[in-house]
Amino acid sequence: MLIAFGAQVDEGHSSKVLERDDKRLLVELHSHVRMPFGKRVAYRTVEWVSMERPERINFESVAGPLQLLQNSLALENVGGCTELRYESTFGVRWSVLGWIVGKLYVQPLLGRFMREHLAEMKKLIEQRACRSLLYPRPGDCPHAAMEAEAA
Repeated sequence: MLIAFGAQVDEGHSSKVLERDDKRLLVELHSHVRMPFGKRVAYRTVEWVSMERPERINFESVAGPLQLLQNSLALENVGGCTELRYESTFGVRWSVLGWIVGKLYVQPLLGRFMREHLAEMKKLIEQRACRSLLYPRPGDCPHAAMEAEAA
């Protein structure tokens, strides 16, 4: 589901494959980002997506609101459950001022967007796993039981 490009997802997230080659895809992504005070802004990025199957997906932005944006999703088997790790590097123009804007505004905004987006993806993936006999149920993973107790 993490690489199901071309799909429309809830809340206006969508993607479209623009180009394919042997090792990567050029994907146009549309995302709605919740800004401070509840306002939502639509962003368009174009990113090269490469996969190191099955453990890593790399994204490198070629067009979008940030001068530099590189993300990766790393998947790891931990005790029979899949653990996902998100890593990101971003850059903003304007030297020292860009660093300040990046630290005070972009980093918290990007972090909140990714937490929300990955929480939505987790919910969709777990719902799909519950309907499938091929994948373990979310309750079968020890960390899922701890999350349920904490809620």
